[in-house]
Amino acid sequence: MVKTSQPAVQNVKQPVSKSQKRIGCIEQLRSDVLAVMLDEELSGTADKLENEKQASMKVGQSTRPYEEEIAYVRREQQVRSMRRRAHSAYLDGIQREIAEQDAIERTLPNFDDRCNREFAEAWWRWGN
Repeated sequence: MVKTSQPAVQNVKQPVSKSQKRIGCIEQLRSDVLAVMLDEELSGTADKLENEKQASMKVGQSTRPYEEEIAYVRREQQVRSMRRRAHSAYLDGIQREIAEQDAIERTLPNFDDRCNREFAEAWWRWGN
């Protein structure tokens, strides 16, 4: 056995994925990652960050990094909520237009195939 001066266990930094950066012990999420998260994941991330913020406050550490990340997550939730409302209003408008068109069509006379056939025959005879 060869003895070396290096310790057997070295401090190896954990690889950080492209979607995350570490700030101390806080995950910093990029906005494009937040944009593709499910609503449940966003909510869970916000709750996790709130819990970590409270724990940090208890031990007297700065909560600013947690507050920043929470703000980004909350902003993404607000954007999604606004998009849902806008989409719902859009769909309501389309449904109103369809109802208006249906009401107009109900006022029109019923289709009379015999009358249209007679007109087509007369038109054809006139042209020939």
